[in-house]
Amino acid sequence: MNFSFCHRCARETAHKRALGIGTLLGCLFSGGLWLLAIPFYPVRCLHCGAEEGEPAPEEAAATAAVFQEHSLFKRRRSKK
Repeated sequence: MNFSFCHRCARETAHKRALGIGTLLGCLFSGGLWLLAIPFYPVRCLHCGAEEGEPAPEEAAATAAVFQEHSLFKRRRSKK
């Protein structure tokens, strides 16, 4: 577990890999080989679940707005 700044929480928080029932089932069904994939799991904030290095909410909202505008434009053109 490491402590670093979370842009979504806007504070210094703990980050760790989230292991759950899916990891356990993957290990059981693959005979333990799934354990080799755990180091590649993303490190997430304990408070909000954001991945380490995930953009701040303002940046994410701006990107989503551009994507939505582009997809609406494509839908309007295809209806004509």
